[in-house]
Amino acid sequence: MSIYGKVPVFDCKTDEWVVHVAQLYNFFIANGIDDITDVQRVRRRAILLNGMLQDSYRLTRDLLYPNTPESTYYKVIVATLDGHFDPKKCIYDERQKFCSAKKDPHESMVEYAARLRGLASACCFGTALEMCLTDRFVLGLDSASARGKLFREDPNQLKLNKALEVACAVESAQRIVSASDSAELIKSEPVLYTNSQRKATASGGTRGGRARGGSDGGALRCSVCGARSHDTSDMADVDDVTSYVNTLVAAGVPLPASLDKLRATFHKDKFLSPVMQYVTKSWPRKVSSELLPYNRCQRELYVDSGVLMRGHKIVMPTVYRAAVLQELHAAHLGVIKMKMIARERCWYPGIDSDIENMASNCGRCISL
Repeated sequence: MSIYGKVPVFDCKTDEWVVHVAQLYNFFIANGIDDITDVQRVRRRAILLNGMLQDSYRLTRDLLYPNTPESTYYKVIVATLDGHFDPKKCIYDERQKFCSAKKDPHESMVEYAARLRGLASACCFGTALEMCLTDRFVLGLDSASARGKLFREDPNQLKLNKALEVACAVESAQRIVSASDSAELIKSEPVLYTNSQRKATASGGTRGGRARGGSDGGALRCSVCGARSHDTSDMADVDDVTSYVNTLVAAGVPLPASLDKLRATFHKDKFLSPVMQYVTKSWPRKVSSELLPYNRCQRELYVDSGVLMRGHKIVMPTVYRAAVLQELHAAHLGVIKMKMIARERCWYPGIDSDIENMASNCGRCISL
């Protein structure tokens, strides 16, 4: 006769008796051991005693004295050990433990909900079980964001499973934002030195913002990198130029396209192509209405490795703006978080309005 599974072993020092009995019961069912095949329950008693370690058997023997385990009915052995390992509990004490339970920072939402169910098992809540579980779950959360979102729900309609689903969604969103914050790069304006400047420095000249000793008040920007420390002709001799865009690519920061495609797109963009020319040369006195937003922030604009930048943000070409908005909206973080992430990475005129319009059409974002 084949046997399904293994006989569970019981160690009175480390194992939980209630769990062991449940495992033993399932072993009996799997192997067809019941009141028909084991009328006197002799087999079940033998399996129970055989699955005990010596300390556990010794404890059982002492509890049954003056009777021996082998002469005692199976039900009596189980009832005796039930009384020893699982004595009657004070319901008020168990409810006090339940009501003071809070989510541990190191446990997940699912683990927290499972722990609450375990604590509630001895509280005898009856028909109020669902309400008590939901209330304790919400009030014991360590996340202010998740708790605040659940506070806006109707307590008469909110159930534990729904509360758990919402809390898990907020927890997931917080992880995404946390990962974004940890990968945040703070740009410092690169200091570029040409070979001619290095030679001047070595011979006692000044190094830094002035090119060729004159005032930089009327100096033109370099058409390659956008800096004022030199002109385009010197760029052929530049060694190891620090590029912020290349730093972003090396760090794995997601861009809407490869760097080569991004460069090509800038030159094809009907708005950004003339802006890049104005940035690298000079701005005219008057520009078209479409270019006014760029003109207002012209002092913040520069060209880095063929990419138009505003401070530490990439000025996003027109063809990639919809994709950027979709990526920002994917996690349903709400309009405030979406703007925060956008301001760290990219910019284009009207991006705040586009984010607001997208969030206003999303029920999940509106609820945040």
